[in-house]
Amino acid sequence: IFVVAESMFPDQSDFDYDYETLRTTGVILAVIMFVSGILIALTQNVDLVVVRCCLKVC
Repeated sequence: IFVVAESMFPDQSDFDYDYETLRTTGVILAVIMFVSGILIALTQNVDLVVVRCCLKVC
């Protein structure tokens, strides 16, 4: 039984990570999330300012 299980799962020791691609992808995702967070925070503040200005005019 154990011999069959070993042959079903080949040795994965030959697998190498592409660290440059992982690093590049991580940096790109970090920049996208950082910029989107800033944009979300700024648009919420802009919405509050617009609502306050409209309430003062009316």
